[in-house]
Amino acid sequence: MQQAYGLILGGPGTVYAGSGNFSVTKGGSGIYFIDLQGTFSSIPVVVASPSGPYITAQVLLVSEDESSSKSRIRLETGYTDQSSRMDCDFSFHAFWS
Repeated sequence: MQQAYGLILGGPGTVYAGSGNFSVTKGGSGIYFIDLQGTFSSIPVVVASPSGPYITAQVLLVSEDESSSKSRIRLETGYTDQSSRMDCDFSFHAFWS
């Protein structure tokens, strides 16, 4: 089983810490694309959660695209008391075989 994990800083969309086998691209306010590196025979299972002091923060898994050589995950962040996507620090953990 392979895995990737990291803590992403929402404002700049940069990796604060992680496993090193992924990259992050910020697609706009509260939109992040995570490109996993590895060999994929299954769709990754992804767990994500906000990382910060705000109880209303949320992370949504919007889509996954995969081929045998890469997988791209789209995550969106925001706050439940706001009506639009907003930058939010988050962590994720992905598993695949």
